[in-house]
Amino acid sequence: MIDASLLSILTTAFLYGVGGAVIGGVLRLLNKSEAGPSLSQSLAVGFLAGGCIGAIVGMFDSLLDS
Repeated sequence: MIDASLLSILTTAFLYGVGGAVIGGVLRLLNKSEAGPSLSQSLAVGFLAGGCIGAIVGMFDSLLDS
């Protein structure tokens, strides 16, 4: 169903997404001002940004392995 290279890309994107969400959440919690995005928005943006970067990294890794 899913070949190894696609699974590697998806796994890398997910792990980068989780890392981005953690970083976004920590930065939001460290921000003392009430202005700005909520915690859930920071987590979502961090996950999306990290996932996009992870997908790109995973694709280049897959190309280098072949």
